[in-house]
Amino acid sequence: MSFPLSPATARAALAAAAVAFAGAVTAAPVYSIQKLEKPVGAHPDNATAISDNGIIVGYGRVDKGPYTAPIIRKRHKTKVLESQARASNEVWAVNTQGEAAGWSNLHAHYWDSTGKPFDLDPLIPCTADIGGKSTKARAINNDGAVLVALECFESGWFDRSYVYQAGTLTALGDLGGGQNRAKGMNNLGQVVGSSAVPPDADGKTYDHAYLWENGVMHDLGTAVGGTFSSARAVNDLGHTAVMADDDAGKTRLYLHDGTTMRKLFNCGQDTMIPVAINNGDDIVANTYIAREGYLFQKGHCYHFADLLDATGAGWTSLMVNDIDNKGVIVGEGFLNGQIRGFIATPVTR
Repeated sequence: MSFPLSPATARAALAAAAVAFAGAVTAAPVYSIQKLEKPVGAHPDNATAISDNGIIVGYGRVDKGPYTAPIIRKRHKTKVLESQARASNEVWAVNTQGEAAGWSNLHAHYWDSTGKPFDLDPLIPCTADIGGKSTKARAINNDGAVLVALECFESGWFDRSYVYQAGTLTALGDLGGGQNRAKGMNNLGQVVGSSAVPPDADGKTYDHAYLWENGVMHDLGTAVGGTFSSARAVNDLGHTAVMADDDAGKTRLYLHDGTTMRKLFNCGQDTMIPVAINNGDDIVANTYIAREGYLFQKGHCYHFADLLDATGAGWTSLMVNDIDNKGVIVGEGFLNGQIRGFIATPVTR
């Protein structure tokens, strides 16, 4: 049999609970940062992605000129991949086999494990005139599937998304509004992005976040009171990092676990754009106006620059691009005033 607690006993219980909660608060992780080393032929400006087994890709300025070359780092050795000369080459995805994806002069490209490039642009349908088409390969998974985003001008601009794998091109369709902007893909072949939905009663069309799998596109909806959403990254659990507006019209960051969309604390920033999520639901995001990166981990939001140990001296304006399942983060920032790609490894988590 139980009885109501006396006020003194209740206060003591609350105090004990507060102490227990305080003891359970997770300490902020600590990171050690280093620049991406310079290979022969290019100066690395950006580290854009990291694979499950630690292969890093990015791109670097060629002879400090207007062109960039694709960079890959395996076993702590960085080299330049084959690419078009006098072209802007960027790599934004890599898998465990060392296959990479990105673009060269707005043509989607795939690099095989030997570093040889393949132009995917001719495979993507678009009847636009010269200058009215661009394709970008945004992701590659461990099965070698490549996610390609198309912008095409045919009596107006439209966006389409495709998955290319082993000679087969699959169109992803849309949510009924005729536009699809794919952003990420996981090792299960699930794709996320945003797609226009049919116009509402007032004739307005909004984008909704989606998850596509096995030929079916699922509308992830919006936040309560919101009108638009965009899924930006997905992990191998099917959990998605989403940006969406709320009932106050503010754009916020959310975690969608396949069933519900949960708002994340945003470190006091109005708009943050998520760029990656790992299998532990750690999310990295950026504020592009202020050029600052953030880490969301175990219910906490951290300004990434504040997590660095003594190796962070001289680094400013750190933008994060990817995070692996061990918590290693890659991105770009300024080291003593010079733009550099970086790799940041957790010392504590």
